[in-house]
Amino acid sequence: MKATLKLYSLLFLVSTLSIHAVGSDNPLVEKKKTVSKTYTLSPNDLVTLDNRFGELKISTWDKNEIKVEITMTAKGNTEERANDILGRISIDEGKKSNGVYFRTVLDSKNEQRNNNKTYKDEGFNINYVVVMPARNRLDASNEFGATTISDFNGEVSIESKFGSLTTGKLVNNKQVTVEFGSAEIASISNGELEIKFSRAIIGNLDGNVVAKFEHCSGVQLNIDNNLKGLVIKNEFTNLQLNLNKSLSAKYNISTNFGDFTNKTDFAISNSDDDDNDHGPRFKKQYTGKSGNGAVDLKITAEFSNITVGHGLKMDLKDEKKKTGKTAVNI
Repeated sequence: MKATLKLYSLLFLVSTLSIHAVGSDNPLVEKKKTVSKTYTLSPNDLVTLDNRFGELKISTWDKNEIKVEITMTAKGNTEERANDILGRISIDEGKKSNGVYFRTVLDSKNEQRNNNKTYKDEGFNINYVVVMPARNRLDASNEFGATTISDFNGEVSIESKFGSLTTGKLVNNKQVTVEFGSAEIASISNGELEIKFSRAIIGNLDGNVVAKFEHCSGVQLNIDNNLKGLVIKNEFTNLQLNLNKSLSAKYNISTNFGDFTNKTDFAISNSDDDDNDHGPRFKKQYTGKSGNGAVDLKITAEFSNITVGHGLKMDLKDEKKKTGKTAVNI
């Protein structure tokens, strides 16, 4: 219930930025401004990127510096309106002792609207294009837009809300959070993964991973012997585990008001089958082992459907269509 209220609150906040009136035949006036900065980075520097209402694209190179190009675009029914909208967008950026930062700042000043004017289709977006060393620490967040990150070796913390997240291999994951959107991640090594009200495919898991999924229409995890341990808390989510046929693992799966389906070649069974109590059971326990049981896999699920199998398929296309818009109306 708290999560639902939070969703309504966020959607209400965005809707207050939108005012629609009778359409106009006059073409919109577009205005742009850019910020382009380059900073030298030491190996221990932290890079902090915080954007809203636009794209965040991060790629890597071998130089010991970061280059950030930000394009802010505003559209208004008149040149004055376009300039006014653009003037309400700024970038807070700089370099501190521990690294560099770039943050989108929006002035949400109240305006007195003239009812004779039309504001239909007016809006703005802010797009970041970043190139940086793959070794540095990265703290990246984006709301209402698409986030893409190439293969990355440094410690990463990523937050994506109301948008899509696409990444390469995250070799040193600290935390990935996705809410109200979609995620397609090539691989995650270690750390925490939290996905809510979204749809996601994780190509591979390495090391020790702790994951939490809530109210997701579909999450798929692909698992092989690079994984050491996986702990999942799963609520109101359709979860698929795509297991390599040579996986050596121990399985401990608890469900409460949910279903478990085993489509693998592995012996994973209901450990309560020998119980003499023949009444209705809402809590069930499934255990098993494949190979030498090297990987510890533990799942606790409530009101969820869990499927384990080989070669399972899931599609993100429909979700990407829903999250493709990266502009906000004023």
